[in-house]
Amino acid sequence: MQHFKAVKGHSMASFFSLDGSHLYCARLIFRTDAGFAERWPSIHRALNPVEICHALQKNNLGIGAFALEARALAQRRRYEKYLQSKLASEFWGGARGQGMDRLLQALQRISFSHRGAKWSILDVGAAKYEGPDRCHAADLAILLGCNTSSMTIHALEPLEAQLVRTRRMAEQQLRRELKLTRRKASQCILWHQIAASNVTGVARMRGQSNQASLSTAIPESTSSPDYQEDQRHQRQSPHFVGTQRLDEFVHETNLGPVLFLKIDTEGHDLEVLQGARSLLDNGLVAVIVFEVAGQMNQDFFQIHKEDGFPRPDVAARLKGQLAEPNLRSIVKWLQPLGYESFLLGSRSLIPLSFSWWDSSYEVCISRAEIPCWYDVLAILMDNGAGFGTSLPQIRQPIFEAFEPVL
Repeated sequence: MQHFKAVKGHSMASFFSLDGSHLYCARLIFRTDAGFAERWPSIHRALNPVEICHALQKNNLGIGAFALEARALAQRRRYEKYLQSKLASEFWGGARGQGMDRLLQALQRISFSHRGAKWSILDVGAAKYEGPDRCHAADLAILLGCNTSSMTIHALEPLEAQLVRTRRMAEQQLRRELKLTRRKASQCILWHQIAASNVTGVARMRGQSNQASLSTAIPESTSSPDYQEDQRHQRQSPHFVGTQRLDEFVHETNLGPVLFLKIDTEGHDLEVLQGARSLLDNGLVAVIVFEVAGQMNQDFFQIHKEDGFPRPDVAARLKGQLAEPNLRSIVKWLQPLGYESFLLGSRSLIPLSFSWWDSSYEVCISRAEIPCWYDVLAILMDNGAGFGTSLPQIRQPIFEAFEPVL
């Protein structure tokens, strides 16, 4: 037992529940060599019961492995049951903003405990539209008190009119809530008229306002009410926007490590991630939120967008492999880059990576009666070059912000 004190002073109970895995093993008593704790895999192993058990078995801990695997499988069933019962009320629609509120408040705590870290925040698709839609760059600027000396916030939006409108609204909000001068409020966020993508150049934008998208899954001819007017306009005057890879953008603007990357591009989110590949490869992005949307692939579009309402009957007729990208394919794409992913709920997180995955989690198909609109949280697992020993202090407040599924 005393060997576990070598792991940053954590008790055996907290050791197995680090970073919100909720695999409580305080009652497991076993013997191990002094070096085992130091060699213990990072949290992505703690979210993979099979690999945990292999690690235990290699140290002659078969009984402990069996108990831990049984507990992990029971936890997985609880996650599955919870999501099925709470999908519409706690996860759909970006968790109505409540899950993001929890995350942003955790980021506030992280920022305050790492003053002088020279990190950055990227809000891709930053425009605020009608209804409950928000500009998260503005939300963070307010939470951080417009502290540009330790955290720079960059907002990217390709549509000029939406960028100008959102910037004006954000600066008014900053002046009102932080009692700032007009000049100071204008310095809290750096605004860029750019469409993030996997290629630097130009691309055709489809749709208007909050449905505007670079997604290639939108058919040239569609009856979708979100794109019919755009379809008529595009025949006369196609709308092209400038695109840039995020790794190039970060290099050109000389940004520090990215604490938070938020992506909301109506189905183009994987391409944005692909354009940040060198950043992800080098552990220079700690936390990501991306969106699963009806424009993400051709199958989702036919089910959720083509007729202007969800068509579960179309989903039921799907044969063969689901079109990509989809939730599962993006989660798998992020795994070897060192990220574990979760469905972001208003109260809780549902783990998606490694053996936690269940086919029912492809919710835009399995629950096709609900419009396809969900947020996914991805967190760096191992010490990245940009965060080093600070990564555990980044991860822990985020998991603590959400309630466990028990």
